[in-house]
Amino acid sequence: MIPFPAASGDAATRRKAWVALAATAGLTPRGCAALLARYRAPEAILAAPAAALSSAPGVSRPAADALASGQSARRAERLLRDSERDGAAILTPDDAAYPARLRDLPDPPPALWYRGGMELASAMIAVVGSRRPSPYGSMVAERFGRELALAGVTVVSGLARGIDGAAHQAVLDAGGDTIAVLGCGLNRVYPLEHRALQEAIGRDGALLTEFSPNTPPLAHHFPRRNRLISGLALGVVVVEAGERSGSLITARLALEQGREVFAVPGNLGVGGSIGTNRLIKSGATLVERVEDILEAVAAQIDPSIVRPLRPTPSADRMSAHAAEASLTTEERALAGHVTHEPLHMDELAARAGRPVRHVAALLVSLELKGAVRQLPGQFYCRSTL
Repeated sequence: MIPFPAASGDAATRRKAWVALAATAGLTPRGCAALLARYRAPEAILAAPAAALSSAPGVSRPAADALASGQSARRAERLLRDSERDGAAILTPDDAAYPARLRDLPDPPPALWYRGGMELASAMIAVVGSRRPSPYGSMVAERFGRELALAGVTVVSGLARGIDGAAHQAVLDAGGDTIAVLGCGLNRVYPLEHRALQEAIGRDGALLTEFSPNTPPLAHHFPRRNRLISGLALGVVVVEAGERSGSLITARLALEQGREVFAVPGNLGVGGSIGTNRLIKSGATLVERVEDILEAVAAQIDPSIVRPLRPTPSADRMSAHAAEASLTTEERALAGHVTHEPLHMDELAARAGRPVRHVAALLVSLELKGAVRQLPGQFYCRSTL
């Protein structure tokens, strides 16, 4: 943690200096922290000579030249002007709205770009996982996202394909608050198939990034994004993760930052469960219910923020009960063979001892009634947990 210097001098000059640090290519977050520790104020960094700046770890010579020559300051002026025009707010450490938990990081961002209509809440839980989840993993992400939202907790994730997107969407559907931390600028959409989701979060939740608005989604940006996801949250829930999943990086960063790490157990030997099962073996808290998460972080949350979950059937279980009540005897018998793990239609026919053609018609009816979910390649699984 670096002690942020108290604001002094001209506020506009200081604000421009913070943005200049954030917008300087080749200046890493740790490099910025090293410069602040040495010079104590962002405007003092801009006044220092390039040779002195480049001697700090994490500061490349081109970055030092950009800072010392005024190039970074001029870019900051343009970014401040353009961001205001585009409706994007900029938060610096001098702003009261700057996330308090990010101030405690060893490498806090000198500036954050922010778009959305919600305040940055204090009770945040991150939900992350595989970009290629199983149907079960997607359903867990949806359930946790929805129930955390109903409990009054803000769900943080990275807008990636798979688990991230499922959690974000479930929160929006429940009318809750969600923050998407981007590995690019606010004016970029990544991944492209999440354009509508990103727009919805920017309207009904919040988009947050340390990258200036037109920055592309480069590979080395995502570890930096991950440290902000874990940094914002009281804890990180990993739903599914392969052996080399980026979600494991987020979990490691969370441990380094002193955050809680939770993992959803999965089937032994299944690729998407390897990472989560290893996290549990290494000491992560095994979670099966949202209540497990809320109980673990209860001491860190203002009781007035979190709403207790009502002990009534969740929406998905009520819809499942309604679907089951509408099933015919044949449909109910076939549904009994459908599991959370995808099964091919031929396998279901074999298990049911019925002709494939007959089973195909029953599966269409079951899908229309919401009892099963069809996957690519004629695979089917249960529609709810």
